[in-house]
Amino acid sequence: MAKTEPKESIEIDVVGNSLHLSMKDGPRTRGIKISLVRTLRIPDDDKIYPLPAGLGMFPIKRVEDYKEKVPKSWLEHGGVFFPMWQREAMWMSFGQDVSCPFAMKVAAGKINAISGETWTKELKAKNGDIQDYAVSPPQAWIDGFNVGKEVIRQFVSMPLGMGYTVEGQITGKEEFGGIQIQVYPIKKEHRKDPSSSGILRGMTLTGGAGGMTSGAGGVINYGGEVPTSGMALVSETSVNGAYMYSAGSIEGLERGISTKALKSAEMGLASGGRITQKIYEDPHGVDSWNQDIEGGKIFIHIVNSEMWKQITGEVNPPSPISKEAYKTHGIPWFGMYDEGVPAVEGSTKLAGTKSVSEKDKEHNFSGQMDNESLEAVPSVKIPVKMSEVQNKTKVKDGSW
Repeated sequence: MAKTEPKESIEIDVVGNSLHLSMKDGPRTRGIKISLVRTLRIPDDDKIYPLPAGLGMFPIKRVEDYKEKVPKSWLEHGGVFFPMWQREAMWMSFGQDVSCPFAMKVAAGKINAISGETWTKELKAKNGDIQDYAVSPPQAWIDGFNVGKEVIRQFVSMPLGMGYTVEGQITGKEEFGGIQIQVYPIKKEHRKDPSSSGILRGMTLTGGAGGMTSGAGGVINYGGEVPTSGMALVSETSVNGAYMYSAGSIEGLERGISTKALKSAEMGLASGGRITQKIYEDPHGVDSWNQDIEGGKIFIHIVNSEMWKQITGEVNPPSPISKEAYKTHGIPWFGMYDEGVPAVEGSTKLAGTKSVSEKDKEHNFSGQMDNESLEAVPSVKIPVKMSEVQNKTKVKDGSW
């Protein structure tokens, strides 16, 4: 009688401020790293912008480390949580292993960020269904909701209970919030010897004299007084010639509606300005993925700054860089050399949702968002990476 191989199992660890999803594959460990990245909030106007730089990673905490302080529903969902300021923007970065690609389902409030459909565990890409997952590689980043072919609307945080989130607009209620992710490895017969690397989007900034200049190894040096409304610059490591800004102390209060209007300190994701970004078509085919696995899914809760402080005792990292500081310091915009890589069609459901600015107008809220247009041209272009086909802290998944 043939021996039945055990199911592959993906474990999730918080390592620093990233999520490491890994599995054993014989003597090897395969996996993907997911980081949640702070960034400039793009103006919500009639323009389509290039990709903004990364401004450092959000801190991440495990739910189970704060059992006595988090909402009871979180104990059921498990996972992790991180803080965002109201109306702050973010993107997701994926550390890539070209020898073992992963298919990733990404949702906000259990609404699929690629298809606009309600959450399902299985991958869909057949019988007329829009492909409802991304593949990494080639997908290095996801910046927002897939509203059109090669166009996304930026992920922007908003409190639950106000009807701004994509979840609220599609389902009529704001029950879950946060981010949900499920990953699947490519089947064993398609894997190669390990060869991993990430693609970071941004720059390293270090102190120096004489203004902002190129330094050794492509590092950018900033010299001179840092404006109080600007940023304190903190060094980050460069990878493959692409660098990342790390935002330090940014002055300013949480923007948006009075806290008296907030029904919950929990946050969800709404639609912001438009950015040029492809969600790449699956180059392997939906049948190439091992969906018969254990684990590999995680619920990522989002909280506002006050709730973060109450739960963790820590102050939320300061609000990210302003448009003015972004321009003043010459922070670059990014693009991809991906003209020959096909993209998934946009979701009509997601395209039909209203942006934060549109919801502001609907509620007669004025002056909540600075939507003055920016002049933005990609100054750094990065080639798309195609697949070749320590002491950690475990994260427990729950039922959701």
